[in-house]
Amino acid sequence: MKKYSGRKRFLFIILLNLGIISPFISSFPVTASYSVQTNDSWIYEVKAAKRTFEYSLGNFKSTISTRGYTLGENRLNVSDQFNLSVLSIQDDPENIIYELKSMNSGITVESNASKVLEGIQGALGISLFGKEFNFLENNSGVSAGESFFICPNTLSWDSIFNVWNQTISNLEGALEGVETIKVIESKDTRETFQMVMIYSGKMDEISTGIDLDFTYSADFKWQKATGVLLFYDIISEMEGTFNNTYSASFSLDLRIERTDSRLNIVSFDFLFFTTSFILILSLYKNRKQHD
Repeated sequence: MKKYSGRKRFLFIILLNLGIISPFISSFPVTASYSVQTNDSWIYEVKAAKRTFEYSLGNFKSTISTRGYTLGENRLNVSDQFNLSVLSIQDDPENIIYELKSMNSGITVESNASKVLEGIQGALGISLFGKEFNFLENNSGVSAGESFFICPNTLSWDSIFNVWNQTISNLEGALEGVETIKVIESKDTRETFQMVMIYSGKMDEISTGIDLDFTYSADFKWQKATGVLLFYDIISEMEGTFNNTYSASFSLDLRIERTDSRLNIVSFDFLFFTTSFILILSLYKNRKQHD
């Protein structure tokens, strides 16, 4: 079997693998219905948005970083807000069109059942590497994509979670055992649906001499009555070497939150953050033991 470089192999597990998941996605109805109406709107706040890659040798240090939440061609700072507005719902085929807009920037999103599923999957790679898929060069801000902000009610929450769950399960071992899945869980209450994934492993790339141990955590939550996103929260930590010489580290912290969602954040979130923190500490501890 052909070997992939570390970064490509890592992308392989977190981006769309059409050969595996396309039949699974296509088994769901493409026609969707939505529990929202034209002109419905919600406000989101950027709580965290930064991605940093650092490497050093002695007194020599270099940092490649990007800050701000990517919205269209612009970036929003932490504490900035943007609005989600439903523009229209088309009948045949049924798509929903909505706008994500701040005071001076915005983007129009056309989504349907298939795009929601693909968007959840693609959010993992986009958040980590950026839309240019290269954290060594990208400085355009941080985002996880847009097509999953409103979920159609014809897709069951279990179906949405299973796209995530099945993809990871099917690809487990495809990277020759470099990744270890720690948590894939969901919580379905009367008002909200939440899903969490945490995994760790190693990525390496011979051409750049990258050798990084990583942990990655992603947490998504929707309001069930409307299908509208309440928040997503993604963090990642990596540590190792770059160019076979330099000490290197990578960090990602990305969270957007609907301003009316605070009352809906419950103990499952606390469990997620606690588990993630323990995993990150474990990563550093294990790395030091190998040095």
